[in-house]
Amino acid sequence: MQADSSSILDGSESEDDFDWEEVIVPDGGEPPEEEENIISILPTGPVPSGSARAAEAHALRVARVTCHKAHTVLLLGHARVRNRWLNDPLLHARLMSLAPLSCQNAFAMVHRSRVPDAAKRGRLFESAMARLVAWWREYFAVLPRGHVRSRTFEDVQAELARRARDRKGKGRAGDEDSGEEDAEGEVVRSVKSLMKHALSRRGSRDTSAQLFTALCRALGIPARLVVSLQSVPWQANVGRPKASAKKPKKDAKGKGKGKEKAVSVDDEDEDDMEEVEISNANRARFPGGGQRLSGRGASTPAAPDKGKGRQKAPPVINLRKSRGQKLGSAPRTPDPTKTAPVFWTEVFSRADARWMPIDPIRGFVNKRMVFDPSSKLNSPEGTRVENRMVYVVALEEDGFGRDVTPRYAKEYGAKIAKIQQGGKGKKQWWESVMGTITRPYRLNRDDIEDDELHVNQLTEQMPTTMTGFKNHPLYVLARHLRREEVIHPLVELGKFRGEPVYSRASVVTLKTSENWMRQGRRVREGCQPMKWVKLNAVTVNKKRAVEMAMAGHPAVAGEDAAEGGFSSEKDVMQGLYAERQTELYVPDPVVDGRVPKNDFGNIDLYVPTMLPAGAAYLPHKGAAKIARQLGVDYAEAVTGFEFKKRRAFPVITGVVVAAAHEQAVLEAYWAAEAEAETKRRTKRQEQVIRRWQRLVQGLRIRRRLQEQYAARAPQPADGGAERAAAHEPVGRPCSSAHRPRTQAQEAGGFLAEADDVVQPHHLPRNLHAVLPTAAAP
Repeated sequence: MQADSSSILDGSESEDDFDWEEVIVPDGGEPPEEEENIISILPTGPVPSGSARAAEAHALRVARVTCHKAHTVLLLGHARVRNRWLNDPLLHARLMSLAPLSCQNAFAMVHRSRVPDAAKRGRLFESAMARLVAWWREYFAVLPRGHVRSRTFEDVQAELARRARDRKGKGRAGDEDSGEEDAEGEVVRSVKSLMKHALSRRGSRDTSAQLFTALCRALGIPARLVVSLQSVPWQANVGRPKASAKKPKKDAKGKGKGKEKAVSVDDEDEDDMEEVEISNANRARFPGGGQRLSGRGASTPAAPDKGKGRQKAPPVINLRKSRGQKLGSAPRTPDPTKTAPVFWTEVFSRADARWMPIDPIRGFVNKRMVFDPSSKLNSPEGTRVENRMVYVVALEEDGFGRDVTPRYAKEYGAKIAKIQQGGKGKKQWWESVMGTITRPYRLNRDDIEDDELHVNQLTEQMPTTMTGFKNHPLYVLARHLRREEVIHPLVELGKFRGEPVYSRASVVTLKTSENWMRQGRRVREGCQPMKWVKLNAVTVNKKRAVEMAMAGHPAVAGEDAAEGGFSSEKDVMQGLYAERQTELYVPDPVVDGRVPKNDFGNIDLYVPTMLPAGAAYLPHKGAAKIARQLGVDYAEAVTGFEFKKRRAFPVITGVVVAAAHEQAVLEAYWAAEAEAETKRRTKRQEQVIRRWQRLVQGLRIRRRLQEQYAARAPQPADGGAERAAAHEPVGRPCSSAHRPRTQAQEAGGFLAEADDVVQPHHLPRNLHAVLPTAAAP
């Protein structure tokens, strides 16, 4: 250890000018063994394949998304319960009694009869609200613990492990000295708990915001409880510490343990260091500078004892002096009175016809940009961010709510909107959840608020990262376009890292001529494709056509290779067209009762507009058979395709006939259906009658067998003799063959052998009764 420490001092050339101190630290035990003697034992189980790992990762991601959604719904229900408690009349009465009369009169003065000017009324209302917030900050003391915080999956698992240790009596001392905040939030079981907090004038910042909302409602001000739902994130990397980008350097010339330590010291930042001397644990320690039994001071090294062989010298370890917060170290615990809250209040200004955000903890009035915790202005540097803004819901007095996330999120389009989707653009789930608490009717202030939120999204600043441009609702980069998208017209809004930025409204969706035909549109003559892409051959016929086109036989390949495309040296290209390059497809009309057909003998009817003029569509199964019997010209309607085993199978639904023959075909069809229904009913009745006959015959046979053999069969001891005697005819002699058995097995116990359960049984023969002969006279 002494050699190691000397190598450290010699190798740290950049730290020669530092001041050193020698401090005695008790040695925790024997020095560790050399690294060459350490044996690593790794699991020898089967290594999962790539597909298995992908399936496991997918299952884990699905579980995370499911937990995220379930947690979000539960937190929303909890917020609605708290919002309902804030409407309690007794709570309003107590808060009104606590509020100063001057604040109450200030709101009473803001009336149209007293102040006709709407702008002036708005300023007076905001001023009165600022005085009310200032009084509330002085009245209610915010505790540093108990507020809601955001947690990750790893945090929850660590908390569960800590509770398990506490139940076993371990880890309590370490938790007491760690200085961490209590993981449990503030317990508010009912509205009575809120009243107690209001009277005691102290509580968490969440309770403070909720009581302030109740106070505003008690003063007759329309107030909404705004909550930022702190659901567990579905992203795997959220909440984890970022890996350091600095890699340890390796000294090519150095060998041994000392050189590695010297290199590690050089990699550290140039901070002050302390020299700490480690003594043995069995040495006695005395107060006052670490006096030893030999009388030497703590700074004087003890002389080695020559008579007892080589004695271990106390090693020296260099410790750095702290210079404040460092990169990668644990952040400081934030002050709840200086960070972005989870609960706050929105009051409605009737003069301005808009909702005004209020933060009663920090004293902000009508400042909507101070609630996003991701902003550096709202989170002091070096402190831990305890909440995330993903879902912000405003709950009104009647229990209905609205999603007001675009009002407060700084980067709603770049980040928040993507997180709400839950991955891969599936945002419908959150819209369905909000649909359950949205007011079923509209108010004028709701329309005004929608316009305000829409303006906030349109005026959002341009993203500052490459990921923010992906799927952004306002801006787009050319690299993020999909295969079937193109920008038209090319109007640049700016540049990002040298790449032009375009408006998302300029993105045009393209399709092939075949796909446009399936939507009832066809490409206009003379229109050139706006984009050429590689032909995506999915079916076997498509692939065969592409191979023929690549082989230099475009005539054999036909139009299936690339309709409206060309064959290059590497791939077969096909053209994509915009909707403005297409027109509505108009098929040929019906002439003399003849329905137009395609090359396959049917008609394409993907949309209702593709129905020919003078034709009628009969979407009934079996209508083709009726039309064939009547001799009416018809065409089977192809309404789509099904892809199975790399082949496309047409979906045929109904027929298309001339409009003049529609009534005759329908009458014949319904008559045939009525006849078929009658046959089905008759067949069903015959089956039912046949089954009843079989059942009755079986019951008759069973009854005959019971009457013939029940009285002769041996009966068990437990009541069998009485039942047999009941069925035996009266006056019939009881022979020895007909007597019931008296030697039966006793009940109870366990039967170990099969012979104890199964007893031999033989049916009696037909015995003829012999009447006694009369005595001779």
